[in-house]
Amino acid sequence: MQKKKISKTLRRNGKYIIFLGLLLILTYILLYMTYENVEREMIENLNVKQTILAKQAVRGIEMFFNDHLAMLLHLAKNEHIVALDGTGKQFMRDFYSSHSKEISIITRIDSQGRILYPVPHDQKVIREPVTKMEDFLETKLTGKVVVSDVFTNRRGFKTIIVHVPVFKEGSFNGTLAVLFPFDFIARRYVEDIRIGQDGYAWMISKSGIELSCPVPGHV
Repeated sequence: MQKKKISKTLRRNGKYIIFLGLLLILTYILLYMTYENVEREMIENLNVKQTILAKQAVRGIEMFFNDHLAMLLHLAKNEHIVALDGTGKQFMRDFYSSHSKEISIITRIDSQGRILYPVPHDQKVIREPVTKMEDFLETKLTGKVVVSDVFTNRRGFKTIIVHVPVFKEGSFNGTLAVLFPFDFIARRYVEDIRIGQDGYAWMISKSGIELSCPVPGHV
Protein backbone atom coordinates (compact mmCIF):
# COMPACT_ATOMS: atom_id res chain seq x y z
CA MET A 1 0.00 0.00 0.00
CA GLN A 2 2.82 2.32 0.97
CA LYS A 3 4.64 1.56 -2.32
CA LYS A 4 1.53 2.54 -4.34
CA LYS A 5 1.31 5.90 -2.57
CA ILE A 6 4.98 6.58 -3.26
CA SER A 7 4.52 5.61 -6.91
CA LYS A 8 1.52 7.94 -7.30
CA THR A 9 3.42 10.75 -5.62
CA LEU A 10 6.38 10.27 -7.95
CA ARG A 11 4.13 10.23 -11.01
CA ARG A 12 2.31 13.34 -9.86
CA ASN A 13 5.51 15.20 -8.94
CA GLY A 14 7.28 13.89 -12.00
CA LYS A 15 4.97 15.92 -14.21
CA TYR A 16 5.93 19.05 -12.32
CA ILE A 17 9.61 18.16 -12.50
CA ILE A 18 9.38 17.58 -16.25
CA PHE A 19 7.45 20.84 -16.66
CA LEU A 20 10.01 22.71 -14.55
CA GLY A 21 12.86 21.17 -16.58
CA LEU A 22 11.22 22.20 -19.85
CA LEU A 23 10.64 25.69 -18.45
CA LEU A 24 14.30 25.98 -17.46
CA ILE A 25 15.41 24.81 -20.91
CA LEU A 26 13.07 27.28 -22.62
CA THR A 27 14.28 30.09 -20.37
CA TYR A 28 17.90 29.23 -21.19
CA ILE A 29 17.15 29.20 -24.92
CA LEU A 30 15.41 32.58 -24.71
CA LEU A 31 18.27 34.08 -22.70
CA TYR A 32 20.83 32.66 -25.13
CA MET A 33 18.94 34.04 -28.12
CA THR A 34 18.66 37.43 -26.41
CA TYR A 35 22.38 37.40 -25.65
CA GLU A 36 23.19 36.50 -29.26
CA ASN A 37 20.99 39.33 -30.53
CA VAL A 38 22.58 41.84 -28.15
CA GLU A 39 26.07 40.60 -29.06
CA ARG A 40 25.30 40.82 -32.78
CA GLU A 41 23.93 44.36 -32.40
CA MET A 42 27.01 45.40 -30.39
CA ILE A 43 29.33 43.99 -33.06
CA GLU A 44 27.35 45.67 -35.83
CA ASN A 45 27.42 49.00 -33.97
CA LEU A 46 31.16 48.61 -33.37
CA ASN A 47 31.76 47.88 -37.06
CA VAL A 48 29.73 50.93 -38.05
CA LYS A 49 31.74 53.10 -35.64
CA GLN A 50 35.04 51.70 -36.93
CA THR A 51 33.98 52.33 -40.53
CA ILE A 52 33.02 55.92 -39.75
CA LEU A 53 36.33 56.58 -38.00
CA ALA A 54 38.29 54.96 -40.85
CA LYS A 55 36.47 57.06 -43.45
CA GLN A 56 37.12 60.23 -41.42
CA ALA A 57 40.83 59.39 -41.27
CA VAL A 58 40.96 58.69 -45.01
CA ARG A 59 39.10 61.92 -45.77
CA GLY A 60 41.51 63.88 -43.56
CA ILE A 61 44.57 62.37 -45.27
CA GLU A 62 43.09 63.01 -48.72
CA MET A 63 42.37 66.66 -47.84
CA PHE A 64 45.90 67.04 -46.47
CA PHE A 65 47.45 65.87 -49.73
CA ASN A 66 44.97 67.69 -51.96
CA ASP A 67 45.68 71.00 -50.22
CA HIS A 68 49.44 70.56 -50.56
CA LEU A 69 49.20 69.34 -54.14
CA ALA A 70 47.26 72.45 -55.13
CA MET A 71 50.06 74.64 -53.75
CA LEU A 72 52.81 72.53 -55.32
CA LEU A 73 51.17 72.49 -58.75
CA HIS A 74 51.00 76.27 -58.64
CA LEU A 75 54.63 76.51 -57.47
CA ALA A 76 55.90 74.09 -60.14
CA LYS A 77 54.55 76.37 -62.87
CA ASN A 78 56.46 79.40 -61.58
CA GLU A 79 59.11 80.49 -64.09
CA HIS A 80 61.68 80.98 -61.31
CA ILE A 81 61.17 77.41 -60.08
CA VAL A 82 61.51 76.16 -63.65
CA ALA A 83 64.75 78.11 -64.17
CA LEU A 84 65.85 77.43 -60.57
CA ASP A 85 67.35 80.88 -60.26
CA GLY A 86 67.93 82.76 -57.02
CA THR A 87 64.29 83.78 -56.74
CA GLY A 88 63.14 80.22 -57.37
CA LYS A 89 65.41 78.91 -54.63
CA GLN A 90 64.05 81.56 -52.27
CA PHE A 91 60.49 80.49 -53.14
CA MET A 92 61.44 76.94 -52.17
CA ARG A 93 62.98 78.10 -48.88
CA ASP A 94 59.90 80.18 -48.10
CA PHE A 95 57.60 77.24 -48.86
CA TYR A 96 59.62 74.96 -46.61
CA SER A 97 59.66 77.57 -43.84
CA SER A 98 55.87 77.92 -44.00
CA HIS A 99 55.26 74.15 -43.95
CA SER A 100 58.22 72.81 -41.98
CA LYS A 101 55.95 70.89 -39.58
CA GLU A 102 54.26 69.08 -42.47
CA ILE A 103 57.10 68.47 -44.93
CA SER A 104 60.65 67.27 -44.36
CA ILE A 105 62.30 68.22 -47.68
CA ILE A 106 61.39 70.05 -50.87
CA THR A 107 63.69 69.37 -53.83
CA ARG A 108 64.03 70.43 -57.42
CA ILE A 109 64.90 67.38 -59.56
CA ASP A 110 66.31 67.57 -63.10
CA SER A 111 64.96 65.70 -66.13
CA GLN A 112 67.24 62.72 -65.45
CA GLY A 113 66.17 62.23 -61.86
CA ARG A 114 69.15 63.94 -60.23
CA ILE A 115 68.88 66.31 -57.27
CA LEU A 116 69.49 69.93 -58.23
CA TYR A 117 68.58 71.82 -55.08
CA PRO A 118 67.15 70.51 -51.79
CA VAL A 119 65.70 72.48 -48.88
CA PRO A 120 66.98 72.06 -46.20
CA HIS A 121 70.18 72.33 -48.19
CA ASP A 122 72.60 69.40 -48.19
CA GLN A 123 75.56 69.77 -50.53
CA LYS A 124 76.37 66.04 -50.33
CA VAL A 125 73.22 65.03 -52.23
CA ILE A 126 73.56 67.49 -55.13
CA ARG A 127 73.60 65.57 -58.45
CA GLU A 128 72.69 62.36 -56.62
CA PRO A 129 69.81 60.31 -58.11
CA VAL A 130 66.48 60.31 -56.27
CA THR A 131 65.92 57.50 -53.77
CA LYS A 132 62.88 55.99 -55.50
CA MET A 133 63.62 56.30 -59.21
CA GLU A 134 60.50 54.37 -60.25
CA ASP A 135 58.20 57.15 -58.96
CA PHE A 136 60.21 59.81 -60.78
CA LEU A 137 60.16 57.77 -64.00
CA GLU A 138 56.38 57.38 -63.74
CA THR A 139 56.04 61.17 -63.50
CA LYS A 140 58.40 61.59 -66.46
CA LEU A 141 56.46 59.06 -68.52
CA THR A 142 52.95 60.27 -67.70
CA GLY A 143 53.56 63.97 -67.02
CA LYS A 144 51.32 63.64 -63.97
CA VAL A 145 51.68 63.92 -60.21
CA VAL A 146 52.85 60.70 -58.55
CA VAL A 147 52.48 59.89 -54.84
CA SER A 148 54.75 57.11 -53.59
CA ASP A 149 54.16 54.36 -51.07
CA VAL A 150 55.72 54.79 -47.64
CA PHE A 151 59.47 54.15 -47.74
CA THR A 152 62.62 54.94 -45.73
CA ASN A 153 64.60 57.72 -47.38
CA ARG A 154 68.39 58.18 -47.38
CA ARG A 155 68.15 60.32 -44.25
CA GLY A 156 66.60 57.41 -42.37
CA PHE A 157 62.95 58.29 -41.74
CA LYS A 158 59.67 56.95 -43.09
CA THR A 159 58.49 59.13 -45.92
CA ILE A 160 55.93 59.65 -48.65
CA ILE A 161 57.32 61.46 -51.68
CA VAL A 162 55.25 63.45 -54.14
CA HIS A 163 56.66 64.26 -57.59
CA VAL A 164 55.03 67.23 -59.33
CA PRO A 165 56.16 67.57 -62.98
CA VAL A 166 57.96 70.70 -64.11
CA PHE A 167 57.74 71.69 -67.77
CA LYS A 168 59.89 74.13 -69.73
CA GLU A 169 58.48 75.33 -73.03
CA GLY A 170 56.19 72.32 -73.09
CA SER A 171 58.90 69.72 -72.47
CA PHE A 172 59.47 67.73 -69.30
CA ASN A 173 62.15 69.47 -67.25
CA GLY A 174 62.17 67.42 -64.06
CA THR A 175 60.03 67.57 -60.93
CA LEU A 176 59.39 69.49 -57.79
CA ALA A 177 59.56 66.73 -55.18
CA VAL A 178 58.30 67.01 -51.61
CA LEU A 179 58.91 64.49 -48.85
CA PHE A 180 56.18 64.22 -46.25
CA PRO A 181 57.17 62.65 -42.90
CA PHE A 182 54.86 59.69 -42.51
CA ASP A 183 54.96 59.80 -38.70
CA PHE A 184 53.43 63.29 -38.78
CA ILE A 185 50.53 62.09 -40.92
CA ALA A 186 50.00 59.02 -38.73
CA ARG A 187 50.00 61.08 -35.54
CA ARG A 188 47.55 63.63 -36.92
CA TYR A 189 45.02 61.29 -38.51
CA VAL A 190 45.43 57.76 -37.12
CA GLU A 191 47.12 57.40 -33.74
CA ASP A 192 44.41 59.19 -31.73
CA ILE A 193 41.64 56.88 -32.98
CA ARG A 194 40.28 54.79 -30.12
CA ILE A 195 37.60 52.09 -30.16
CA GLY A 196 36.13 51.48 -26.70
CA GLN A 197 38.67 51.33 -23.88
CA ASP A 198 41.38 49.20 -25.49
CA GLY A 199 40.83 49.40 -29.24
CA TYR A 200 43.12 51.38 -31.52
CA ALA A 201 43.77 51.86 -35.23
CA TRP A 202 46.52 50.43 -37.41
CA MET A 203 47.57 51.66 -40.81
CA ILE A 204 48.52 48.94 -43.30
CA SER A 205 49.98 49.39 -46.78
CA LYS A 206 48.45 47.86 -49.89
CA SER A 207 51.16 45.20 -49.76
CA GLY A 208 50.13 44.21 -46.23
CA ILE A 209 52.95 45.91 -44.32
CA GLU A 210 51.99 47.51 -41.02
CA LEU A 211 52.90 51.20 -41.22
CA SER A 212 51.49 52.73 -38.07
CA CYS A 213 50.45 51.45 -34.65
CA PRO A 214 50.33 53.26 -31.28
CA VAL A 215 51.93 50.27 -29.54
CA PRO A 216 55.67 51.08 -29.27
CA GLY A 217 57.92 48.78 -31.29
CA HIS A 218 54.99 47.01 -32.90
CA VAL A 219 55.36 48.39 -36.44
